[in-house]
Amino acid sequence: MLALARVNNIRYGYLALLFIVFSLDSCSQKYNLDSLEKQKLSYDELPKKVASKFKQVISNRFPGEDIEGDDFFNLERTKITFNWVTIDNDPARTMKNGGTFYEFKTKNKVLKLNGNLGDPFIIYKSALYYPNEFNTGRDDYKNVKYIKIDFKPLLEK
Repeated sequence: MLALARVNNIRYGYLALLFIVFSLDSCSQKYNLDSLEKQKLSYDELPKKVASKFKQVISNRFPGEDIEGDDFFNLERTKITFNWVTIDNDPARTMKNGGTFYEFKTKNKVLKLNGNLGDPFIIYKSALYYPNEFNTGRDDYKNVKYIKIDFKPLLEK
């Protein structure tokens, strides 16, 4: 009888823990970066710190080459995490959201960007930068356009 009570207490404990985790996850405010203005910049128009990071990362890869760990860089002190949601790593969310998307998570906000886009993604001064071209390599990184999305207004909400 005592063993059965312990099993039930453990079961209820797990259920309570799951409820807390899902409750905390739903507290995050979610925003779609696609709703914000996208500014196209040449390589020379990028902030020096951003251009330098693109050069460091992209100039070492061939077009189409995907190097593990070179797809997201945060040049700020704000903690932001990156997640690429695909049919391979999260089929349910991919189908629910209509395809591949990217998530950038701060303390209490989730910023979503749709599509299968060029990388790397760089965050600098509350803005997201990425190449407009998919598979940018060392031979063309200075010639492609880069996208800048200023998400500072979303962080202030």
